[in-house]
Amino acid sequence: MPSFDSNKIRLRLYYTRYADDWIMLTNCDNQIAEVLKGKIAAFLKTNLGLSLSENKTMITDIRKEPAHFLGFVLKRAIRSRLVYLRKGSRIILSHSGGLPVKASPDRVRLINRMHLKGYCDKRGFPRELPWLSGLHTHIIIERYNSVLRGTSQYYVEWIREPSRINRWIYILRYSCFKTIAKKYDIYIRKVFAKFGVHLNNTARKTVECTVTQTHQGETFSKSWRLLTYQELLTFNLKQEKSRIFSPLYPRGIKYSSFLVRANDPLRGSSLPPFGAIRSDGRKNPSAY
Repeated sequence: MPSFDSNKIRLRLYYTRYADDWIMLTNCDNQIAEVLKGKIAAFLKTNLGLSLSENKTMITDIRKEPAHFLGFVLKRAIRSRLVYLRKGSRIILSHSGGLPVKASPDRVRLINRMHLKGYCDKRGFPRELPWLSGLHTHIIIERYNSVLRGTSQYYVEWIREPSRINRWIYILRYSCFKTIAKKYDIYIRKVFAKFGVHLNNTARKTVECTVTQTHQGETFSKSWRLLTYQELLTFNLKQEKSRIFSPLYPRGIKYSSFLVRANDPLRGSSLPPFGAIRSDGRKNPSAY
């Protein structure tokens, strides 16, 4: 049998970069990490003419203190993951080796970003957007839907517990409710009385605006519905996947707006808009 030195450690390095932000995960000690930092700084200086920012380039032990990267907080999980392994013709459930890296939203950064954009105050309490209250109600809902989709798509793919974004979804949704209330100079409860749907179901409770127009004797109707937390999770977690350093898979789409004829028997069903792109990249044929 080959000899093995128990004092030797196989070093592992995982390097990730987005634009000028990068992070390197490794199992080495602090001394080796300092050597690696010096080599990286020398390479950037010699080959690219760049220099590392001493204030932003830090060496962190994620077992004790989390690392911050691209709006995520990275730390070592307390327990190992259960994974499915194939043994011959059998598939068994086993603990993975080592402890994985656990990613969660950076709460401080998210609060600061939403405060700067006007969605909440410094404490994270939802606020209305006065400049948006002058627009039509369906435009307000669609603006907030785009922010809700973007926020959920950015985080849900990589965090282990999707419920961790519930707070940020709540801030955006109630900011929308307050913006609509400011538009009509009413209270939020009257917003639900005017535009509310599924009021008896807490998980599905939201607002919906319908616009009806008549053209050449035919009446058309289109509705905009503010996305709920469950709809956003369905949008992003349609297929089972690993949430840590896993490849992306196509996602199913749940449409929040639809266009139907007023005399169509399918009115009220969630039909995709004209020429909508499906999750598999193909175009949906027109339903009309």
